[in-house]
Amino acid sequence: MDTKIEIKNVGPIKEAKFTLNKINVFMGQQSSGKSIINYNFSQSPENVSTSTSL
Repeated sequence: MDTKIEIKNVGPIKEAKFTLNKINVFMGQQSSGKSIINYNFSQSPENVSTSTSL
């Protein structure tokens, strides 16, 4: 089962779409929002809306 994530207007992230897997690696330039994504998922997963495809 894949969990598809869509993020809009969070910190420096205007729009991002990706699929969460068992292991995920976020790579990018400094100040591009990698830590914001990690913090949001690790601190408050109940506040994250996701759509799941079967």
